[in-house]
Amino acid sequence: MNTTFSRILALVSAVLIGVSISLTGSGFALAQDPPEAPVATPDPSLATRFALNPVGENGASYFDDVEVLAGTSVTLEASLLNFGDSPVNLRLYLTTATSGANGGYVAGPRDAELHGSATWITYPDQEMTLQPGETVIIPFTVNVPAGTAPGQYISSLVAETEDTFPIPGVDLIDQRIRFAMAVGILVPGEMHQSFTLGEPIMNRENIVVPITNTGNYLVRPAGTMELTDSEGEVVFTSPVELGSVYAGLTTDIAVRLPVALEPGDYTLLLTLEDSDSGATAAIQSATLTVMSSERPAQFTLGEYAIEPNAEEIAFANVTVTLDNAGQQIAAANVTLIVSRDGKLVEKFPLASSQVLVNGENVLSARYIPATDWEAGTYTFEIVVESMSPEGQPQAELLNVPLEAEIIIP
Repeated sequence: MNTTFSRILALVSAVLIGVSISLTGSGFALAQDPPEAPVATPDPSLATRFALNPVGENGASYFDDVEVLAGTSVTLEASLLNFGDSPVNLRLYLTTATSGANGGYVAGPRDAELHGSATWITYPDQEMTLQPGETVIIPFTVNVPAGTAPGQYISSLVAETEDTFPIPGVDLIDQRIRFAMAVGILVPGEMHQSFTLGEPIMNRENIVVPITNTGNYLVRPAGTMELTDSEGEVVFTSPVELGSVYAGLTTDIAVRLPVALEPGDYTLLLTLEDSDSGATAAIQSATLTVMSSERPAQFTLGEYAIEPNAEEIAFANVTVTLDNAGQQIAAANVTLIVSRDGKLVEKFPLASSQVLVNGENVLSARYIPATDWEAGTYTFEIVVESMSPEGQPQAELLNVPLEAEIIIP
């Protein structure tokens, strides 16, 4: 059977104002803005290379604080350039922007529901083919609703390949290439910068602290994290430097510890300051406990579905909800075990090194057998394993057969 997809699709994104980076070897947490002129793909050997840039922004690689009064509109232009060696089929779309872990700009996924200032923008959701060296100018309009409060608002314009491309040396994964450009709108008025820190979570390998921008303009906090044991001895200290955390958004400060902690009680000290505004926040003395057993006892399978995309199947849409009633799992592999007529077909990775938070974790993917669909009855089970910092399996958290099947005549 012919299909338009052959393997898992992995999205490679080049974003323009904020990439989060975590240096796990030393425990140093860092998030920073990327270079001013990133290329559209991290692999320069690919013939497919393109860029999406603002027009009239004096060389900037994104729209930075374009002032628009509440109740008015402005028309802007973006330039889409194919600087690769072959034609490229692209889809243009608009998406909501967020702050990534440890700060930094992250464009939302394709076809996701729009929120916030993304709903103000009229940007053509369209497909086009660009020849090598061809440039297209794309106008779009920003309509700021009347009564909008002063502040900075961020959204994303995206150009993404319709075609998928193999990753050299990786048999199971194809990639789409995406170039995302931030649109920063500034509604004039009084700007104030502030942020708060939430309740920290810790296990033997990681510390995670929620951070919320409670002001109306971005902050880039920096400071120091320190952890002491029950005897008052410092067991870990690290600088913390975050990328942009945008107004009204919440993300996580995520730090991996250089060594696994012994079970017991620890005290966390975290002090942060945004140097541009002087805004500060701190956790002065939070008691955190590492349990003697890291394996959560209450880990269950929630709602799930495995459904053909059409009567003549090309792929199956897989959605699985994992309910974690215990502490957060820093890294887990989630595998779909696929059988046909009772014989193993393959072990399909739904997620690798996935953080499984306390509560619901929803995973979704498109599944196509490596050997394409063959006549028979396909059945499925889910296996969840926690992973060590070195990427090795630690414990099986869940192994459940699914009451779902796909019959291929």
